[in-house]
Amino acid sequence: MIMKWNPCWYGLDQSIIVGDTDLFYLQKEEHSFANGALSIEDEEVKAIILQITHPILGQIKGVLTQELDYSIFLDDGEIVIVNAEEEPGKVYNQHLNINDWCMEVDLQILKKTGLTSYERISQLTDFEKVEKKRMREAKYRELLGI
Repeated sequence: MIMKWNPCWYGLDQSIIVGDTDLFYLQKEEHSFANGALSIEDEEVKAIILQITHPILGQIKGVLTQELDYSIFLDDGEIVIVNAEEEPGKVYNQHLNINDWCMEVDLQILKKTGLTSYERISQLTDFEKVEKKRMREAKYRELLGI
């Protein structure tokens, strides 16, 4: 299933990495990833990301959104650093002028959990939240080879 990933910036977007099997949050009535803070309007799915593409950047290995700058890992080994805070969408390390950051993500949904992002986070203890974050970061490093 092809889903749109369109950044909201400011660290409000889900990281997406090819090969990652995880819980993702989608807009209920659209074919797109949910953005923003916790919501009762999104839908949690367990899925695997099969492919990510952008009309200008081409094939993408992954997008890390955990910092004030987003890191976009291209298939050719290049890393594009994009500001997500002060000048959202501005590329720092390359001469690229991209106005539309919308990406297509080929996502295989394995299971719909029936939960929202708000319901999921409400079920976790503080320790579980920290542990999930640590495990995701380790998984991202492995999948991206960093």
